[in-house]
Amino acid sequence: MKELQLSFDAASFNNLFPYFILIDQQLTIKSVGKSINKVLPNLKLNTNFVDNFVLSRPHIDNLSTDNFNEVLNQLCVLVSTNNTFISLKGQFEVNNNHFLFVGSPWFSSIEEVVAKELTIHDFAFHDPLLDLLHVLKNQDINNAELKELLKKINTQKNELKKANKDIYDIALFPTQNPDPLIRINFEGDLLKMNPAAASLQSFNYDSSVYTAEEFFKFIVSKIDINAERSNFEAIIDEKYFSFVCKSLKNDRYINIYGREVTEQKERQEELNKLSLVASANKNGVVFTHPDGTIFWCNYAYIELTGFSFKEIIGKTPVEIGKCSSSDKDEINKMITAFYKGEPFDVEIEHLRKNNRPFWSKTKGQPVLDSIGKIVQYFAIIEDVSDEKEAEEQVLVLSS
Repeated sequence: MKELQLSFDAASFNNLFPYFILIDQQLTIKSVGKSINKVLPNLKLNTNFVDNFVLSRPHIDNLSTDNFNEVLNQLCVLVSTNNTFISLKGQFEVNNNHFLFVGSPWFSSIEEVVAKELTIHDFAFHDPLLDLLHVLKNQDINNAELKELLKKINTQKNELKKANKDIYDIALFPTQNPDPLIRINFEGDLLKMNPAAASLQSFNYDSSVYTAEEFFKFIVSKIDINAERSNFEAIIDEKYFSFVCKSLKNDRYINIYGREVTEQKERQEELNKLSLVASANKNGVVFTHPDGTIFWCNYAYIELTGFSFKEIIGKTPVEIGKCSSSDKDEINKMITAFYKGEPFDVEIEHLRKNNRPFWSKTKGQPVLDSIGKIVQYFAIIEDVSDEKEAEEQVLVLSS
């Protein structure tokens, strides 16, 4: 095949390779492309190539005519040294006893192109550099927009997280609550108190008296921060208070919720006294909730009925004692008085576990709180079978 011969005039060659550099065998720069002077205004013709450029790729120490052939047939990167730092990427070819470099500037951003005042006409149409830089620019813009969006989302997320935490904190610590609310850290320092808690000044705990600051420094050692909840009681201004503690380990503080329980304490003490009396009573004694269910009975009632404690608790006296021979009018009299919150006194046959009933005299009495509300009932059940039998014998004799 006949060797292909190509020939270009200066204008055509400049259109194809506007950044070419032609050097002779002595490495003297003889000609340059039309766009070279825009990027390297200090580059002069007939000056030595090695005085104007160094090869960063391939790296060759002491480039000269003798070793210049080592740069042929490979990618080359030239770095200018004449006061204008710029890199050119391309390749060298041998042309009529000269060395011809064809390539283009190596820019990393479109801003560098603008800074050099270059336009699209300063590049060959086939040169993909500008297109690549525009793609990179668009990618940078998209990345910047994405980063801004992520920053905005993170900001909103943090604001939402803070808002949720504030809402959660308000839910855990409602300052307008009439009951005392206190927050301390794990060292016992007071962090927060609602108005109801701020009025509590003197704490009596286990027969020792503390100021509020001293008390929480002391009590924190008795709070189990690993438990979901823990509690303690204290006397404040001669009133009983019960406190429930909730530890928030991540936030390293403890919320303490207080409530006055003076009335409940006094009622419990009264119940304890009644229980002591009832325990020693030879008659049966039961305590019921306002709904009539039994929550305590003495041993005499267990012996009297034959039912076990477990069988009695949670049942009503009617469920335990009613039998087929029980007088319905007396039962209704007892139930009516009970739901009216009035005392009652009835005589009625009471069932035993062995199904052999006995005659009982039952007296009931409501226990009221300070505003007259029924909080419990207690009833005394006396076995009057002997008296009833004696009465029947008298009636028989008298008839």
